[in-house]
Amino acid sequence: MAAFGILSYEHRPLKRPRLGPPDVYPQDPKQKEDELTALNVKQGFNNQPAVSGDEHGSAKNVNFNPSKISSNFSSIIAEKLRCNTFADTGKRKPQVNQKDNFWLVTARSQSSINNWFTDLAGTKPLTQLAKKVPIFSKKEEVFGYLAKYCVPVMRSAWMIKMTCAYHAAITETKVKKRHVIDPCIEWTQIITKYLWEQLQKVAEFYRQSPSQGCGSPLPAPPAEVETAMKQWEYHEKLAMFMFQDGMLDRHEFLTWVLECFEKIRPGEDELLRFLLPLLLQYSGEFVQSAYLSRRLAYFCTRRLNLLLSDGSLGPGPGGHPAHGISAQQGNALPPTPTSQPAGGNQPQTPFTDFYICYQHRPVVFGLSCMLQSIVLCCPSALVWHYSLTDSRNKTGSPLDLLPIAPSNLPMPGGNSSFNQQVRAKVREIEEQIKERGQAVEFRWSFDKCQETTAGFTISRVLHTLEVLDNHSFEKSDFSNSLDSLYNRIFGSGQSKDGHEMSPDDDAVVTLLCEWAVSCKRSGPHRAMVVAKLLEKRQTEIEAERCGESEVVDEKGSVSSGSLSAATLPVFQDVLLQFLDTQAPVLTEPGNESERVEFSNLVLLFCELIRHDVFSHNIYMCTLISRGDLASDSHLPRPRSPSDEPSDESERKEQDAGSSVKMEARSFLSQSHKNTAKDKGMDPAFPLVYEQPRHIQYATHFPIPQEESASHECNQRLVVLYGVGKQRDEARHAIKKITKDILKVLNRKSTAETGGEEGQKRKRSKPEAFPTAEDIFSKFQHLSHFDQHQVTSQVSRNVMEQIASFALGMSYHLPLVQHIQFIFDLMEYSLNISGLIDFAIQLLNELSLVEAELLLKSSNLAGSYTTGLCLCIVAVLRRYHSCLILNPDQTAQVFDGLRIVVKSGVNPADCSSAERCILAYLYDLYTSCSHLKSKFGEIFSEFCSKVKNSIYYNIDPSDSNMLWEQMFMIDAIANPTAHNLNHSMVGKILNDSPANRYSFVCNVLMDVCVDHRDPERVNDIGILCAELTAYCRSLSAEWLGVLKALCCSSNNGNCGFNDLLCNVDVSDLSFHDSLATFVAILIARQCLLLEDLVRCVAIPSLLNAACSEQDSESGARLTCRILLHLFRTPQRNPCPQDGTKSVGIRSSCDRHLLAASQNSIVVGAVFAVLKAVFMLGDAELKGSGFSHSAGLDDIGEDDMGSKKSGGRNVSIETASLVVYAKYVLKSICQQEWVGERCLKSLSEDSSALQDPVLVNIQAQRLLQLICYPHRQLDSEEGENPQRQRIKRILQNMDQWTMRQSSLELQLMIKQSSNNVSRSVFELYSLLENIAKATIEVFQKSAEMNSSNPTWNGSAVSSIIFSFSSERSGVWLVAPLIGKLPTSVQGHVLKAAGEELEKGQHLGPSSRKERDRQKQKSMSLLSQQPFLSLVLTCLKGQDEQREGLLTSLYSQVQQIVTNWREDQYQDDCKAKQMMHEALKLRLNLVGGMFDTVQRSTQQTTEWAVLLLDIISSGTVDMQSNNELFTTVLDMLSVLINGTLAADMSSISQGSMEENKRAYMNLVKKLRKELGDRQSESLEKVRQLLPLPKQTRDVITCEPQGSLIDTKGNKIAGFEKEGLQVSTKQKISPWDVFEGLKHSAPLSWGWFGSVRVDRKVTKYEEQQRLLLYHTHIKPKPRSYYLAPLNLPQEEEEPPTPVPPEPDKKVDPGKPEKSASSVDYKPHNPVLQYTPGMAPDLMMNQSNMPFRMGYPTPMNMYNISQGYTTYGSHMGMQPHPSQPGGIGPASYGNQGFQGGHPGTNPAMVDPLRQMQPRPSGYVHQQAPAAYAHTVPNTQRSVTDKSAWLGPGFSTSPKIIR
Repeated sequence: MAAFGILSYEHRPLKRPRLGPPDVYPQDPKQKEDELTALNVKQGFNNQPAVSGDEHGSAKNVNFNPSKISSNFSSIIAEKLRCNTFADTGKRKPQVNQKDNFWLVTARSQSSINNWFTDLAGTKPLTQLAKKVPIFSKKEEVFGYLAKYCVPVMRSAWMIKMTCAYHAAITETKVKKRHVIDPCIEWTQIITKYLWEQLQKVAEFYRQSPSQGCGSPLPAPPAEVETAMKQWEYHEKLAMFMFQDGMLDRHEFLTWVLECFEKIRPGEDELLRFLLPLLLQYSGEFVQSAYLSRRLAYFCTRRLNLLLSDGSLGPGPGGHPAHGISAQQGNALPPTPTSQPAGGNQPQTPFTDFYICYQHRPVVFGLSCMLQSIVLCCPSALVWHYSLTDSRNKTGSPLDLLPIAPSNLPMPGGNSSFNQQVRAKVREIEEQIKERGQAVEFRWSFDKCQETTAGFTISRVLHTLEVLDNHSFEKSDFSNSLDSLYNRIFGSGQSKDGHEMSPDDDAVVTLLCEWAVSCKRSGPHRAMVVAKLLEKRQTEIEAERCGESEVVDEKGSVSSGSLSAATLPVFQDVLLQFLDTQAPVLTEPGNESERVEFSNLVLLFCELIRHDVFSHNIYMCTLISRGDLASDSHLPRPRSPSDEPSDESERKEQDAGSSVKMEARSFLSQSHKNTAKDKGMDPAFPLVYEQPRHIQYATHFPIPQEESASHECNQRLVVLYGVGKQRDEARHAIKKITKDILKVLNRKSTAETGGEEGQKRKRSKPEAFPTAEDIFSKFQHLSHFDQHQVTSQVSRNVMEQIASFALGMSYHLPLVQHIQFIFDLMEYSLNISGLIDFAIQLLNELSLVEAELLLKSSNLAGSYTTGLCLCIVAVLRRYHSCLILNPDQTAQVFDGLRIVVKSGVNPADCSSAERCILAYLYDLYTSCSHLKSKFGEIFSEFCSKVKNSIYYNIDPSDSNMLWEQMFMIDAIANPTAHNLNHSMVGKILNDSPANRYSFVCNVLMDVCVDHRDPERVNDIGILCAELTAYCRSLSAEWLGVLKALCCSSNNGNCGFNDLLCNVDVSDLSFHDSLATFVAILIARQCLLLEDLVRCVAIPSLLNAACSEQDSESGARLTCRILLHLFRTPQRNPCPQDGTKSVGIRSSCDRHLLAASQNSIVVGAVFAVLKAVFMLGDAELKGSGFSHSAGLDDIGEDDMGSKKSGGRNVSIETASLVVYAKYVLKSICQQEWVGERCLKSLSEDSSALQDPVLVNIQAQRLLQLICYPHRQLDSEEGENPQRQRIKRILQNMDQWTMRQSSLELQLMIKQSSNNVSRSVFELYSLLENIAKATIEVFQKSAEMNSSNPTWNGSAVSSIIFSFSSERSGVWLVAPLIGKLPTSVQGHVLKAAGEELEKGQHLGPSSRKERDRQKQKSMSLLSQQPFLSLVLTCLKGQDEQREGLLTSLYSQVQQIVTNWREDQYQDDCKAKQMMHEALKLRLNLVGGMFDTVQRSTQQTTEWAVLLLDIISSGTVDMQSNNELFTTVLDMLSVLINGTLAADMSSISQGSMEENKRAYMNLVKKLRKELGDRQSESLEKVRQLLPLPKQTRDVITCEPQGSLIDTKGNKIAGFEKEGLQVSTKQKISPWDVFEGLKHSAPLSWGWFGSVRVDRKVTKYEEQQRLLLYHTHIKPKPRSYYLAPLNLPQEEEEPPTPVPPEPDKKVDPGKPEKSASSVDYKPHNPVLQYTPGMAPDLMMNQSNMPFRMGYPTPMNMYNISQGYTTYGSHMGMQPHPSQPGGIGPASYGNQGFQGGHPGTNPAMVDPLRQMQPRPSGYVHQQAPAAYAHTVPNTQRSVTDKSAWLGPGFSTSPKIIR
């Protein structure tokens, strides 16, 4: 303290008073004196000094402990270090003094401005210029001056910074509440506005100057424009410098640059060329932002497209004439819109004319360069995306506007190898862009997101199948016609350019073929429907092709090799592929379903060839070229893509004649050796088993028998048999059979001249044509091709006979039964079209034949034509669905039939044949709307008559009359006698009920008792049908007598007691005969089938089901009759076995019976099924089929061997319950029953919800209907319901999907309707469905995992997979989609739970976790599972939210697991994790619209997606596909929140959008941080460009530790520093030419103040400065005495005195007299007790001019001490030379302005705070003035306390 005792406190000024005015005692905040405690308030502050005793004493009596002293000293040292360590000043703004540093510009100061700007443009230091900076009233005025004086851009930027600082300082003083304006944005707007003004002037000049074409130079610009151009050029450079320096808002500035280009009008190519360099300068910056790149790409593609179209279309909008070359160029342009081949130079042709144009060449190159840069550096900008709000970023991709690919755009430098590499890279990225675009469009929902995704194709296929199943082919009206069917199948599925077949078109065509062939569906009409649909589709495609024939079609799907599209049918390839892979082949002789499918295939291809949809000629050529008919090919060869049938049409002629014959002949020669063996196998398809599929097809496929097809027929013969003997034999066999049939026809024809005699001969010999069976047995050994050939020839011959008779040129007519036989042969040969054509031709001739018969007065008149017409009607009824597909034919038939029956006939009094014809006319009329419009006037009235006479419900008669046993007994005994007048007998029966009663009883007695001969039963049936036609009342009698027999237990209530007494109903032997009789009555329209069911069958069955007495025998009879009536009649015209079976003999009546079955109302069918079911279930009330009664024993064989004898008896004699079950199963196995029931249930499933059936019974019955050939499920296990549901789902294929759907819907409806336990039952059912669904997927996943070859590629192959593959899990989603939404909700929930199980978070063992994970992952990697979840999500908003939340946590968990290194060591686990992540993201993609609707969810998911990338879970290297998925999702989310235009803030929702967008960007930026990686760079492109800042790396003491709260923990520091953080400084805050250091801070660099050490040289110089050399004196001088004054002391030695003095703090202060003159180190070491104030004075003191000053701004450790105390200490005034220069002596120590010597100022040390509390030493200045007039007093200690204490900051290394 002694050192500071010189000046009293009163005289020491306070350097920085902190607590009010200066005080005697230093004040400190929070000092004890200020504490207002109760004691202090009362008694005042009581000072208690640290040392007791005299406060002013020296404390010399106090004993100090040395250890205490040392610890205190250490703490002082530590405190000193702490104080001397520079604190972080924080990010302070640099302070500028607007009053001192700036001057406002006025008009008068013009010359000063000129001088100042001249200096600024020159080299004058900025430190000097900064003293006075001119400020303009408008900020933008400064730009004009900067350009005028051509100031270097760096100094211009400094000037702008100073201007900005001034305005910022002014604003701060004016506005109290600090509203900080970001200088980046403000000055970006100012400079862009200024640039825009200049650009407008330039643009105006370009627009006004008339353009004479590309080559003409522009006129000289006027002075104003020239100035604007100079301004533009200068400020463009300035903006570039500011942009690079980070002074501009980069995003804002680039947006403005982009807008400049977007505002260039089309045709202003000079202006575009003028501006293009600006664009290219910033190309590197544009590609850093996907948003800007997308907009720029749109601009480039639009301009390039414009240039291309301009080049070909003459003068453009801007007055530009077309280029000279463009005339020939025009032809090259049209192909460019199609996709270009990937070749090298060829695509550049559109731009060749631009290369020679000096104006357009740079434009084309520049735009192409920008576009290619974007492709290479920022492909995300070109990915297809959908825009919600941004009007500039329309939905789609910028590349959509460009007619050619970017890789084909021109590049400067020709075709160098480097350019080729670049092009290859661009092409590669283009492919990725396409794939990513498709993924975005499909919302990442499907594997690989190909257009042909299995999910989409399957849904299309299932839709097609559903349309086909729901279509009614029995009628034709506006809403149910072939056109409406076509529109439903192909209307929605058309591709964008319809002339190209889309891949799912192929799938639909394949499905149509499968549908036509499969035995899971029925009806011969299918082949014709498919042929007509494909013909229509083909016509449409070809028509579109013709319309666009100029466009070269490069797609391979519709052209093949050199075969033009004209010769090759559109679907040839698809159909050929179907034949190659999926069509049925004959392999096992005993396989019935295989035979049926093969027959269907033959029929299908017969129709396809007829309709020119499939070319048999090209097919044969293809087989020849592929070698499929070669002898060694026993297996079908898989078809490779290169097997396209190229050039066959040219080669087929020579091929057919040369080498192929040898192959085919050798093959067939060996196959003919097996003829004898094969013949016994299967008469229908001899010689084909075990042969290659295409040999089978070539053998059987029919070719139309026309002149034009003769080449194909010959080609087929040559290919199959060669040209030798075998071919002749094959021809001969056909000719022989044809000859045989014609012989029979001609020999046995009716000789009209012979009249009655001929008829007699024919009647008396029923075995008149014994060769019919022989003919048939030979006929069925032919191939279908040969059968068609034979039947065509025979039918032509018949037509010739009839035509010649009709013309009166012949007397021969073929017999009706012969024509019927030909019909049967045609039907057997599947020549359905030929059959219908033949029938219509016959029908058209009938009226002429009838006229000719009348003319010749033949006794056949009236009967021959109606008899033949009946056969025709039977055939047409059988093929009604085929007939009505062709409206013209239908109209012909209707007209022909109408003429035959002559509308005047009375429907109530006509022959049986006429009755059948009238019934068909009515059916045709009501089922075809076009007939109603055409014949309505003629027929409508007659139609109602027919309805009332034939189609009316009758009630059974219950008469009990007198039985005349002999009534008409002769007629019954000889039913075929021709002398019976049916009309007259009908009248007799009509008149007398007793006669009717007797007749009915007699007939029934004959049938039931004398039933020896089935033929006789048929004849009696026909006789009764004839009589019933003339006597309507008989119908009620027939119904009554049947009721009496079947309900015989009713104790005579049904009448006909006489008959019941004579007939034993329990006698099983007559049941078949009676059933046949009833069947004929129903076939001939005497009874309606539904009347029989209503009045007879149901009462009888219910009686038995209710266990009424004696009801069993009647019920058994009823079952037998029903079995006969519901069975589909067989088509074989000549039964092969010797036994005469009881059944309908005539195929005509069989067809009519089948028609009756088709017309029955479906309710009657259900009634029969329910009644028979109840009967079969009677013993076991409500428990369903328990199999106790042996239903399984019945087996499938019974269907086939019912008539074989032994088996028949066993089932007939079984108990009624077993028999009823057999009957039920047999009825359900009839195709028409199943089809009608399923169609009806699909429309309305309430038919089975009958009170008489309990739930389980209804389900059993439905199962029987759905799966008649399958054993019923046994319900065992813990949860039978779930097991059943699981079985339903597992066994499902595309054919049984509607059955599965019906079963589930029935269960749900039953649960909903059960009021008592409804809620619980329904809930458990829904849970079971959901769980079963998931289990099915898991089982499928296990199967797939056991078959490792299965992967995503199998998905796309499914398109052509056979129906067996289009089954199982792929169909679950569409099925669940059809069920109520409650089911979908439960399935979603179960799926969510299953997904979460895969997170393997449980504490179980690792093995168990891996197993669970594997199970879950394999389940989730299935595409069908994804499809299921997406299906369920439709319309399930509340479930969506739940699933999204669940998925969010799952994805989050995956990222967490990754961060915890759970996958690092295991490649497989990593791969599985990626699979799981992909599936979850696909699911999220399906719900992306939900995510985007909520701002919060958008933000959450965006951050999570970013997290996936930033954590490294997914990156470009490990899984690029998944990475792009995540990136594009993130891109869609960010773009979704983007307002319409980022650069402008608009009102309302846009404002809100903007806010949401900015918040999202802020969060994402925060997440991104400063992390760097290639993947993260791609993410940064999605965000706006960030502001550029100056980064400063800061330091901290090494070993610093930070606690949890972020505070540093002291005591761990080591020597040295470590890097701590990165500080960002705005470029606007760093000023050149100013001294202060803010915002930089010494604390950032770990700076510490240290004591300044004086160098040795400095010390020596100081010593030399003041010493003197004394002149040598003579010795005498020393001997002489001294002349001393009286009072002076002896002066000290002339050594320079010490300026400072060390004081020992431990010793008391010396007195004034005892001064130690001993010289020592002149530099005072800085000790902890010393005032830090002294350390800071150096910053305020000038440096002595005489000293060297080797300082620079950053190396400031070498400070120099100034010595003020020696100024006046000269030994003699006469020795001035020993001192420094005079100016040195006179210089004072001002503590004033810091800028006295600006060159020496260190700008980094300006803002250091001065420690306060100590008085600033100013003694030297005062001493300097007083020293000449005063004595040199050694006691004046201020001399020793000069400003020699100097420290300087030093960075400690």
